[in-house]
Amino acid sequence: MVSQFITLPSLLATFPNLLVLAWPRLRWVGIWIVPLDQAAALLYAVVVAFVMLFQFCLIFGAPWGRITQGGSHEGPLPVSGRAVAALSVFILMFMGASVTSAAGLAPNWSGWTAHVAIGIQGVSTLLNWITPSRPERLVWAPITSIMLLLAAYAVFIR
Repeated sequence: MVSQFITLPSLLATFPNLLVLAWPRLRWVGIWIVPLDQAAALLYAVVVAFVMLFQFCLIFGAPWGRITQGGSHEGPLPVSGRAVAALSVFILMFMGASVTSAAGLAPNWSGWTAHVAIGIQGVSTLLNWITPSRPERLVWAPITSIMLLLAAYAVFIR
């Protein structure tokens, strides 16, 4: 008859293998344990979602022209500025999906797309630091800098 008890030596011998298999799905006190690169990618995606919300507000006429696109428009953006905001939404979607893919999450795109996204994020960060609009610089330079750090961590620290 086979013993149905787990002995300590068999448990200790099996535990490392179980840990490796279960690591992505481990729970501890109700908190998911997520690898740091994936956590950075998810946080990046959340920030991207808020930036997309901001862009949608601009498209629909929010009076925030002073804190976007160089701060050259007071109040709502003109049609050309709204078109740029709409294009930004698609670029942001690409960037978010690319960075999450690089961290091993969905949609599982090729790794080069994340490098393109980091390049775009770097240019965006630089432009927000050198913008002539002080309000835009105060709002967006720190946000885009944090986004760049999160994206770089998610892509390069793996």
